[in-house]
Amino acid sequence: TRSPPPRTTDSQRPSRRRAHTTDQSMRRKLHQTLRSELADLERASKDAFTLLDYIYKKHPPRSTKVHVQASELKTLNADTIKKVVRNALLDYHPDRQRAAAPDDEMWFVLCVEITKALTARHDVLRATA
Repeated sequence: TRSPPPRTTDSQRPSRRRAHTTDQSMRRKLHQTLRSELADLERASKDAFTLLDYIYKKHPPRSTKVHVQASELKTLNADTIKKVVRNALLDYHPDRQRAAAPDDEMWFVLCVEITKALTARHDVLRATA
């Protein structure tokens, strides 16, 4: 018979809490660095049309597969806006952007904030439809 593997104690396990705290403090510093860009993003978040125009012009997605083309932004109307916002959420999803630029933590933080703004716009559009 096989004996069970030895149990690891809490002191032997890597500290997730310490790593999480380090990530949080680093992100706070990045938020400070991105303060002006985040303020511009907040100003652009007043309506979906302005938000989409701002993010695709100022911060184009870095992933290889982009779901929203520049030509679509020029022809936006009330009927297509919800679909375009949903596709923009795919373009700026932090996990997809992390894969496209794995070492750029500032870009990741910016994508998190863009995703929050797009989600808020999508919730408003979904509630009014």
